[in-house]
Amino acid sequence: MEKKEEQIIDFNEYGKIHFVYKGSNVAGKRSKLEFTSIIGEKGLPKGSSLKILIFGRNKWPMLQSDDPAKEMCKYNPDKENYVLENNIIYESKFPVNEGFFENNEYPSCFVDVKIKKNILYQTIISNRMQVREVEVKILEDLYCGDIIKITFFNKIKGEVGLKLPIAAQDIQFNAQLCFVKDQKNYKFLRKIIFKILPDTPFKYKIICPSIVKVNEKFKFCITFFDKFGNPIRMEKIQGIKFLNEDISIKSKKIYKYSFIFEASLKKEGIYRLTIANNFLNSILVSECNPIFCTNNKRSNLYWADLHGHSYLSDGMESPDFYYDYAKNVEHLDCSALTDHCSMLTRQGRLCWKEPLIPYSFWKNNISAWPKIKNLTDKYNEPGSFVTLLGLEWDGSAKFQEDDGKYGDRNIYFLNEIEDDFLCKTSTRFNTPEKLCNFIKNTDAFIIPHHTSYPEPEEDTYFSWGADLSYIDNNKQFLIEVYSKHGSSEYKDCEFPLVKTGSKNFVVNCLKMGHKFGFVGGSDTHASRPGSNFREEFTPVLKYAKSGLTAIFSDNLSRSSVFNSLKRKMCYATSGERIILFFNINSKGIGDELKVQKGEKLEIKIEAYGTEKIEEVSLIKNGDCVFLDKPNKLDYIKKINAQVMENSFYYLKVKQVNGSLAWSSPIWVEVS
Repeated sequence: MEKKEEQIIDFNEYGKIHFVYKGSNVAGKRSKLEFTSIIGEKGLPKGSSLKILIFGRNKWPMLQSDDPAKEMCKYNPDKENYVLENNIIYESKFPVNEGFFENNEYPSCFVDVKIKKNILYQTIISNRMQVREVEVKILEDLYCGDIIKITFFNKIKGEVGLKLPIAAQDIQFNAQLCFVKDQKNYKFLRKIIFKILPDTPFKYKIICPSIVKVNEKFKFCITFFDKFGNPIRMEKIQGIKFLNEDISIKSKKIYKYSFIFEASLKKEGIYRLTIANNFLNSILVSECNPIFCTNNKRSNLYWADLHGHSYLSDGMESPDFYYDYAKNVEHLDCSALTDHCSMLTRQGRLCWKEPLIPYSFWKNNISAWPKIKNLTDKYNEPGSFVTLLGLEWDGSAKFQEDDGKYGDRNIYFLNEIEDDFLCKTSTRFNTPEKLCNFIKNTDAFIIPHHTSYPEPEEDTYFSWGADLSYIDNNKQFLIEVYSKHGSSEYKDCEFPLVKTGSKNFVVNCLKMGHKFGFVGGSDTHASRPGSNFREEFTPVLKYAKSGLTAIFSDNLSRSSVFNSLKRKMCYATSGERIILFFNINSKGIGDELKVQKGEKLEIKIEAYGTEKIEEVSLIKNGDCVFLDKPNKLDYIKKINAQVMENSFYYLKVKQVNGSLAWSSPIWVEVS
């Protein structure tokens, strides 16, 4: 049964707009949206206009005319019986019918404009990064009771309804009525919120701590998601029974999207929570990470997504949404918001030639950096959830010196940095060398990402590959091996980027002598860190799987996590919480080892998967020197080797579901 919802927006004596959606307001479903403006008693004089603006990057498909042939029509006032309905003008930075997605599943949004009277008018359609806009310009007077109707819809596969974005979100439409009186322009602005809701439960995720102690209380969470990855608020949990006999569940509560349980384990071992469920008469798929329960002293293992964006640069949602999602939906232990520093000021936005969303802190060209610092501190809760202060240095920005040839990289600070850092057009730090010199006396480090994209001389569009000809090893000691862009491990590796260059693969960097540890991140532009939500609107983010960074740390505090990253006590995964332990002669992940030539090495591998482990590879100096195919959840192996030269070793694990994990290397120096 078709649903019809209506909102009424009042412009007082100038009329009202009735906003109606016919169909569904559920993510991925179809709906037809109608904005019907009924002119009020004062009428609308010639030269007036009605605008519908859709704010926010990544929230709405491209707008185009109902009839593409109308785009070719030109205004000719001398032509008999000519109606300007046919005069569609486009102001678009992007192609209006770009077929980025499979089977054109998310095509442009058709716009149809009708005026009750047969008068002259003009439709202007704009598509830009931050806003979609439909403007109807009135070229003759309208009077009380006249109607302007703007409809958003689509005719794909014979269906009239527009396919809504798959992200559950609040879409903000701004209705702007402009009129001319006594040669002066007047504007009325009203907001319309269209709520897109999650679909029905499709799966649930069980998130547990990776390392716990025997009989020590710990918390785990169960969160439900729809088929697109939108979290669903559940009032109660039904049809679920825990089957693990060794787990003692103490209590349960509901907080935001999750059911939070308190539990403990009675003896050492590897555990995966097993649940029998019959939810709403359907069996749901579940995900659960392994738990390593021990009495021995080990560092804790924490999970982080250190790379993502909010609407302060080119992301979808607010910084508050970003951090809340990391903490209360994906239940990460650590996160960092890394908005593009080139977009954090009004000056930076103008360099991108994009329309400005009127955030209050951009007034008078004030930087958004103080807001980011305050929010990062606000969400930092030692022992519960740690935030790192970060940003993305846009070495690929086209207004950058030398046409942005340096590639993008993230910067992380333990403490605050001066606000002037955000004036990205400054020549003080517009090259990697200047950047490293600028932060040399600051407790900060740099992580390059998607390094294997082509460099500018190889490609004019995908010129985002990092120029690693200058590396300050005191500030650049980690590299992002995987994100939603894909993996830069080596040429033709799993999860390849949309396009790759000829160098700057991770293995190549290691062979050049750079001692990089590995991290994974999402680079989410949907403001959903750690999520496997598919970002339909950003085609270069090729994969749904979000990269994660596993960090070994003594405790969950900003200083401890920061120092663990500096010591490369971390590893990367393509999104699943696979547990890895990797040692050479008792030296662990990220360590350096000095031995005599010909000395024997004892290599110990432990891997505990979220699915069965398909392959375990030991990589030495870029080549696989050991390969095993265990086809089981848990894997423990000791290998003896003899070392004759300086070498780096790292571990790579592949699960049957395609998920990967890469340990940071261990470096062996022969004396």
